[in-house]
Amino acid sequence: MDARRRSGFTLIELLVVIAIIAILAAILFPVFAQAREKARQTQCLSHCRQSALAIGMYQQDYDEIVIPCYLYSAHPALGQTPYLEWWMDLAQPYIRNSQLFVCPSRSSTYTFGRGAFPPGEGAGRRVLRWSWGCNNWHANFSGPANALRFDSLGPMVGTRPWAPITVSLPQIEEPANTIMLVDAGSIELWSASCHQDWLPDHQRPRAADRERMDPFWGRMRGWVNLRHSDGFNAIFADGHAKWQTRSRPEQWAIRKNVQLVATAPNCRDTVR
Repeated sequence: MDARRRSGFTLIELLVVIAIIAILAAILFPVFAQAREKARQTQCLSHCRQSALAIGMYQQDYDEIVIPCYLYSAHPALGQTPYLEWWMDLAQPYIRNSQLFVCPSRSSTYTFGRGAFPPGEGAGRRVLRWSWGCNNWHANFSGPANALRFDSLGPMVGTRPWAPITVSLPQIEEPANTIMLVDAGSIELWSASCHQDWLPDHQRPRAADRERMDPFWGRMRGWVNLRHSDGFNAIFADGHAKWQTRSRPEQWAIRKNVQLVATAPNCRDTVR
């Protein structure tokens, strides 16, 4: 009977193999996570571009009037029941897919409960889900009385907040350099004091996820969210969309001769 020698791994050899696997995992897993996030960033950018096309069709149908952040589509004085329509409602007939308003990097979406909703829509439309914010900045700044910037009911003129005044696309001086929609923590981006409240501020870690206290409206989220590789996707007034890591104050104004209040607390350009 032949005696056969059995061979195997020793305990030390097994521990060495396990240690090597652990080291490789520590090196590769972050790379895989970055690759997954890059894919989500690309998908979000695709959503942005499709939404931009829908917004462009809306604006062409309405004589190039810039799509408002929201509007009331009925008037109580006329005996009509007022209902609120956000920019997603206005763009929905042109896109037919509300999932495109949601960033794939968001594990949860922001919601907005409706008190009333457009006629013919079921109760399921009482809650909107979105991941982007509309640029309706009406921060205080020192500038000419006819300076234009976005407001809640569409772009506004001068220093008259809440005026239901809108502008057409040709009035935007630099459409390719004017942000309309952006990864954000609020359905609309605005500040009653200074633009730094919601522009990405990289001097403070995770500023995009914080809540701020606004003197007029209490606690609300108004930050730009840095969801994608420490940056954000944005849709511009000319219809293009891109990823960027910084923004300049003039990217949020319709006319570029606006002088921001440099003396306001912590008001600063976030461009490196």
